Amino acid sequence: MYIRIFKQYMSPFLIGALVMALYACYITNIGLPSFISGDTVCVAMLEEVLKLGAGIFLIYVLKLTPGRIILSSAGFGFYEQLEHLTYSIGTFSFVPIVMHTVSGLVMAHFLLKAFQGEHKRHKYVFYALLGGISVHAVYNILPSVTLKILYVVLVGFLVGI
Repeated sequence: MYIRIFKQYMSPFLIGALVMALYACYITNIGLPSFISGDTVCVAMLEEVLKLGAGIFLIYVLKLTPGRIILSSAGFGFYEQLEHLTYSIGTFSFVPIVMHTVSGLVMAHFLLKAFQGEHKRHKYVFYALLGGISVHAVYNILPSVTLKILYVVLVGFLVGI
């Protein structure tokens, strides 16, 4: 029973955190090209492609449902906050964790549609990627924490409807 609970709930979270840790390790040791690191939309795109890759891994390798990408996204955001806490900002905030979780919710919505039917599967996977990138990119562009909180709550509410 505990193995099933770990596989269903903890492994997606840990896989998301691991993917983010590998990404952070790559950035720390090698760095990103200047045209990517200076553009918030490109950084959001790169992170969301990694998140979708982790989600595809969860679906095909671990045989989990597409909804588990939400937990993977939470792990992604959690590790990103650990990075902010230890290296750059020095403070902890739940807003980026919630943003990654909401972008994972958007991705999960479209991935569920992609894996429910046989037709238009690639279209919905593309929508999942585009939705995750859109949520993340707009979040990165917003100037204040208050606007970021309102945006994340609004998107989460709209997806929940």
